[in-house]
Amino acid sequence: NTFHELNLLQMRMINKGGSRIAFEMKQHLNTGGGSIEEAKFVYKTIKYSNEVDMHMVEQQRKDALVMERTTKSRFIPELYGYCSVGVMMDFMPEGNMHDYIKGARLSGGSTLPAVDKLRISIHIASSVADLHETGENESVPAFYHNDICCH
Repeated sequence: NTFHELNLLQMRMINKGGSRIAFEMKQHLNTGGGSIEEAKFVYKTIKYSNEVDMHMVEQQRKDALVMERTTKSRFIPELYGYCSVGVMMDFMPEGNMHDYIKGARLSGGSTLPAVDKLRISIHIASSVADLHETGENESVPAFYHNDICCH
């Protein structure tokens, strides 16, 4: 297990919020038969400039729990590792939704076609539905997301 042996100097910062920061990391994986393949992951951790408190650790634990329980979803990233200050999860090559939509608008100055807006809306609704249907009783939402917004 090399999860705690990550070198932040070899990672590229890709996003940061108020209390956490996300890095792109590359890992060489043995795919069997002697071949090695490079894979990309995201390492999302509590900012090291912040003093770590139990509230931050609890928030990180909750994020990891949600991701672990939603592994069946096609719309929520897979979780590969967790500790009290960080999670390692799938790398999304097109970035977050805000960056994707903003990038689409900035390339050539055009907006997304209506069919792409509909596809994105269906994917967002599907991921929220997957969150709600994760619990033992699918008629009672298991998780509520507290910061879905339009930015």
